[in-house]
Amino acid sequence: MIYTQFLELNENGKLQAALGSDGVYILDGRNTIETMHKDAMKRFHKMKKFHKNYVGFKIQKSSRLDDDPEILGYFWDTERFSKNENE
Repeated sequence: MIYTQFLELNENGKLQAALGSDGVYILDGRNTIETMHKDAMKRFHKMKKFHKNYVGFKIQKSSRLDDDPEILGYFWDTERFSKNENE
Protein backbone atom coordinates (compact mmCIF):
# COMPACT_ATOMS: atom_id res chain seq x y z
CA MET A 1 0.00 0.00 0.00
CA ILE A 2 1.21 3.50 -0.82
CA TYR A 3 -0.23 6.37 1.16
CA THR A 4 0.26 9.96 2.19
CA GLN A 5 0.97 10.68 5.86
CA PHE A 6 0.12 14.31 6.60
CA LEU A 7 2.38 16.19 9.00
CA GLU A 8 1.43 18.88 11.47
CA LEU A 9 2.92 21.04 14.16
CA ASN A 10 1.81 20.24 17.69
CA GLU A 11 1.15 22.85 20.37
CA ASN A 12 4.89 22.97 21.17
CA GLY A 13 5.82 23.64 17.54
CA LYS A 14 7.23 20.14 17.03
CA LEU A 15 6.58 18.20 13.83
CA GLN A 16 4.40 15.10 14.18
CA ALA A 17 2.27 12.76 12.10
CA ALA A 18 -1.35 13.92 11.89
CA LEU A 19 -3.73 11.58 13.70
CA GLY A 20 -7.19 10.30 12.87
CA SER A 21 -8.86 9.44 9.61
CA ASP A 22 -7.72 12.73 8.02
CA GLY A 23 -4.08 11.98 8.83
CA VAL A 24 -3.58 9.54 5.94
CA TYR A 25 -4.68 9.38 2.32
CA ILE A 26 -4.40 6.11 0.38
CA LEU A 27 -2.87 6.56 -3.08
CA ASP A 28 -3.37 4.48 -6.22
CA GLY A 29 -0.20 2.40 -6.45
CA ARG A 30 -0.76 1.75 -10.15
CA ASN A 31 0.19 5.36 -10.86
CA THR A 32 3.70 6.73 -11.25
CA ILE A 33 5.31 8.43 -8.27
CA GLU A 34 4.86 11.77 -10.06
CA THR A 35 1.11 11.21 -10.40
CA MET A 36 0.85 10.04 -6.79
CA HIS A 37 2.68 13.20 -5.70
CA LYS A 38 0.21 15.36 -7.67
CA ASP A 39 -2.74 13.50 -6.10
CA ALA A 40 -1.24 13.91 -2.63
CA MET A 41 -0.62 17.61 -3.28
CA LYS A 42 -4.26 18.16 -4.31
CA ARG A 43 -5.45 16.39 -1.16
CA PHE A 44 -3.00 18.38 0.99
CA HIS A 45 -4.35 21.70 -0.31
CA LYS A 46 -7.92 20.57 0.37
CA MET A 47 -7.10 19.32 3.86
CA LYS A 48 -5.17 22.38 5.00
CA LYS A 49 -8.37 24.42 4.63
CA PHE A 50 -9.75 22.38 7.55
CA HIS A 51 -6.51 21.59 9.37
CA LYS A 52 -4.58 24.83 9.64
CA ASN A 53 -1.65 23.14 11.40
CA TYR A 54 -0.82 20.82 8.46
CA VAL A 55 2.61 21.75 7.12
CA GLY A 56 3.52 18.90 4.80
CA PHE A 57 3.29 15.22 4.00
CA LYS A 58 5.30 12.09 3.36
CA ILE A 59 4.51 9.51 0.68
CA GLN A 60 5.09 6.13 2.27
CA LYS A 61 4.97 2.48 1.25
CA SER A 62 4.06 -0.27 3.68
CA SER A 63 1.98 -3.42 3.91
CA ARG A 64 0.03 -1.90 6.84
CA LEU A 65 -0.40 1.56 8.32
CA ASP A 66 1.26 0.54 11.59
CA ASP A 67 4.34 -1.04 9.97
CA ASP A 68 7.68 0.74 9.61
CA PRO A 69 7.14 2.37 6.20
CA GLU A 70 9.56 3.03 3.37
CA ILE A 71 9.51 6.77 2.65
CA LEU A 72 9.17 7.55 -1.05
CA GLY A 73 9.06 11.35 -0.86
CA TYR A 74 8.39 14.49 1.17
CA PHE A 75 6.65 17.80 0.66
CA TRP A 76 6.84 20.84 2.96
CA ASP A 77 4.69 23.93 2.74
CA THR A 78 7.81 26.01 3.34
CA GLU A 79 5.99 29.30 3.82
CA ARG A 80 3.73 27.89 6.54
CA PHE A 81 6.41 25.68 8.09
CA SER A 82 9.01 28.42 8.39
CA LYS A 83 6.39 30.92 9.61
CA ASN A 84 5.21 28.56 12.36
CA GLU A 85 8.77 27.55 13.19
CA ASN A 86 9.78 31.16 13.78
CA GLU A 87 6.79 32.20 15.88
